[in-house]
Amino acid sequence: MTLHLADILTVAGAVGSAALVTGLIATLKNLRGVGAWLDAGNEPIVAFVISAMLVVAAFLDVGARTPEGAFTAFLAWYAIATLATGIHDQVATRGASIVEPEGGTG
Repeated sequence: MTLHLADILTVAGAVGSAALVTGLIATLKNLRGVGAWLDAGNEPIVAFVISAMLVVAAFLDVGARTPEGAFTAFLAWYAIATLATGIHDQVATRGASIVEPEGGTG
């Protein structure tokens, strides 16, 4: 199986890229100083920036510098950023539900 940067601009590539962005943000949280900044609610900003960087790199790699190519790149960026933010929110919510319910167990 061969992966190409242009695959980011496909639906499957967007899903995979969203998982990559989420994983990168989780890894960045382990860095001293960066983790506290991310935990202060800055995860969506980082997701949007990393997503944009991936899509711009793929767009330039493909060479489809047309309005249609730009629109495809925009849709890919939107999908990756939205999915990455959604994955993060779902994991954060699920993690919160694992803790003891309010009022204790009994």
